[in-house]
Amino acid sequence: MSFETEPDAQARVDSQRALRRQAVLLTTLAIVCVAIEIPFIFIFNADHSPALHRIALVLVLSFVLASMVPLGLRLCAQIGFPGAPWIAARLAGEAPPFPLLGVVRSAAQYALGAAAIGAALLAGVMLPVMFMAHSGQIDMPQLPEFNTGPGGIALAGIPVALAAGISEEIEFRLALFAILAASASLVASGKIDPPSRRTVWIATIAQGYAFGLIHLLPNAGPLQGRPLMLLAGGFLMPQTWEGVVFGRLYLSKGLEAAILAHAMMDLMLFFLAMIGMIGSSLSPA
Repeated sequence: MSFETEPDAQARVDSQRALRRQAVLLTTLAIVCVAIEIPFIFIFNADHSPALHRIALVLVLSFVLASMVPLGLRLCAQIGFPGAPWIAARLAGEAPPFPLLGVVRSAAQYALGAAAIGAALLAGVMLPVMFMAHSGQIDMPQLPEFNTGPGGIALAGIPVALAAGISEEIEFRLALFAILAASASLVASGKIDPPSRRTVWIATIAQGYAFGLIHLLPNAGPLQGRPLMLLAGGFLMPQTWEGVVFGRLYLSKGLEAAILAHAMMDLMLFFLAMIGMIGSSLSPA
């Protein structure tokens, strides 16, 4: 029979207190960032009332995932996932576990990789879809029309891009990833232990697929009533494979690197879209 010494008991209490502080901070960040996105989402989709109920469902799912952050952090400790190492170190008054320059470099590399994969997949999917739409086989989803200039969209879009990078990484890479990996480990071995490499890959793809599917739902009008096509469409979403890329970065460098990479990619794509809008507005009618 073993007894817990006073230093061990104090260390356990301190660890639990630090975990609670992390949970409060990250949950609050996720909820605040989702709240920042809400007005922009509904303004851009105000003329598409059939999609509003699907957008509302996505927002509800986002808040549910944000509420799972405390569970995700506890599971990270059990299965050996990194969690938020920079935040944990700062809250504990310790030095960060990785050099900042190395984190930024890794984030930039993964952001470029995710953007390239997403662009290649988008081109490979959109060309056949446009052909099918032209032949009348499917209906193309209607894209939102913008009634403001590029400058106005930039003022709203840049904060939203940053907020999405924070909230989505907390929800999917920190919370959902840990829950899926722990569940897979429980099914495979009967207990929650550090998962095998195969289990980690299964969880990596699963959380990426969930990430892609939740981005598909608001624009899934043509797939309404076709659940098998909707589920298959999740594998064709660029966000699915971008989520896999960010999942691998999260495993190697932690949540903060994944947030940084996600924000870098969103801003890069956002500015490319802005350049396209400016170019089209300057071209002669």
